[in-house]
Amino acid sequence: MKEKREARGAMQVGDRILINKGGGKQVYKVARVEIPHSTERAFASRSGGDFTIGFKVWKSDYVWSEKSQMWVPKN
Repeated sequence: MKEKREARGAMQVGDRILINKGGGKQVYKVARVEIPHSTERAFASRSGGDFTIGFKVWKSDYVWSEKSQMWVPKN
């Protein structure tokens, strides 16, 4: 019998995240969930590396999608 996946309540390192960038959509990996001086931000990069070029995202702007198994924008 197939196990039901548990819904995610918080971002974790290694999760995929869909970023709307300049009219296009790209999939990034969550590299860090703890950003100094901010509990509401996460860092996502193409490679998933801690210190590569990427984006800081607001955790509250994303929701976990069971269908695509990644974080997607709320709107």
